[in-house]
Amino acid sequence: MASVLTACTMLGSLHQGRWVHGSVIKHGMVFNPFVTAVMLDMYVKCGEVEDARRLFDELGFVDLVLWTTMIVGYTQNGSPLDALLLFADKKFVRIVPNSVTIATVLSASAQLRNLSLGRLIHGMSVKLGVVEKDVVMNALVDMYAKCKAVSEANGIFGRISNKDVVTWNSLIAGYVENDMGNEALMLFSQMRVQGSSPDAISVVNALSACVCLGDLLIGYGMQGDSAGSIDLFNEMLKDNIQPNEVVFTSILSTCSHTGMVSVGKKCFESMAQYFNITPSMKHYACMVDVLSRAGNLEEALDFIQKMPMQADISVWGAFLHGCKLHSRLEFGEEAINRMMVPHPDTPAFYVLMSNLYTSYGRWDKSLAIRRSMQERGLVKLPGCSSVGLENG
Repeated sequence: MASVLTACTMLGSLHQGRWVHGSVIKHGMVFNPFVTAVMLDMYVKCGEVEDARRLFDELGFVDLVLWTTMIVGYTQNGSPLDALLLFADKKFVRIVPNSVTIATVLSASAQLRNLSLGRLIHGMSVKLGVVEKDVVMNALVDMYAKCKAVSEANGIFGRISNKDVVTWNSLIAGYVENDMGNEALMLFSQMRVQGSSPDAISVVNALSACVCLGDLLIGYGMQGDSAGSIDLFNEMLKDNIQPNEVVFTSILSTCSHTGMVSVGKKCFESMAQYFNITPSMKHYACMVDVLSRAGNLEEALDFIQKMPMQADISVWGAFLHGCKLHSRLEFGEEAINRMMVPHPDTPAFYVLMSNLYTSYGRWDKSLAIRRSMQERGLVKLPGCSSVGLENG
C-alpha cells in the first residue's frame, strides 16, 4: 500500500490516492505508522492540507515523522501561521524536533517576516545541536535575508563550508528582496566561479537583480542624479556584471533627460559591439529621444531612417516631442510625411499629427486630420492622444 501511495504522490494523482486511502481503512492498516506517514505526505504534496490535517487529528498516535510532515505541509502550502501553531502546540511537547522540523519552522518564520521568532528558533537549533546541519543553515540564511537582517544572513552563509545551489539561491534572493541588485549579481558570478551550477531559480534571481539595478538607474535619472546613474553603470562593468536590456533602457533614459548625448551614443553602440545585445524598439526610441531632446533633430531623423526595422509610434513620438521642444515644425511635418507612408491606416499616427499641429496652435490642420480620420473610419486608440508630445 505504501508503495502505491508513493506512486500517487509522485504522479500527483489525488483521486487514486483517495481510493488507496479507502483501501487502507478497509484492510485495517490505518494505524500502521509507515503507511500513515506516506498517506499524510500524499495529501500534503497534492495540496490537500485540510484533508491531511483531518487525517492527522484522527490518528491515535503522533510521532516525529507525522508531526513534521504536517508542519511541512502547512509551510509549503502557504499556511506558515498554522505550521507555527502546530509546532508550538503543547500536546506535542514531548516530541523532540529534528533538523527538518527546525528548518521548516524557520521557513515559516521567513514567510511571516518574523525576525524575533526566527531568532528564537535559531537559538533552539543551537540547543538541540542541529544548527550545523546543512538544511538548517540554508533555512537560517533564507530567514535572515527575508527578514532584512542581511548582515546576519551573510554571517551564516560564510560559515557554510559545502554550499549547494539552495545556499547560494537563498542569499541571492535575499539580496534581491532587499534591493541589493549589485550584490546579488556579484554573488551569482561568484557562485559560477566556484563551480556551483546555477539552476532555474538562480537565473530568475539574477534577472530580478538586473531589473533591480535597472530600477535604481531609473531612480537616479528621475532625481536628476546623472552622475549616480553613470557611476552605478560603470561599477557594474568594473565588477564584470553583464548589463541587460533593462539596464540599457534605464541608462539611455537617464542620458535623454540629462542631455548626455555622447554618453548615450556610446552606450547604445556598446550594446551590440561589446555585450551582444540587439537593441529593441524601446532602445531605438530612447536613442531618438536622446538626440531629439538635445536639439539634434537632423541626426535623429537620419538615425530613424537607418534603423534596421520600421520605426513605430514610440520612435516617431520621441522625435515629434523634440520638434515641439525646439519649435521646429518643419522637421515635425517632414517626419509626419515619412511616417505616414508605411502607416496610412494607423489611428495613433494621425493622433500624433493632430497633436503636433495643436501644440503650435494650428487648429485648422488639427481639425482637418481629425476629419480625415472620421472619413477613413479610423478609431482613435484610448490613451494615445498625448503620445510623445507631452513627455516630461
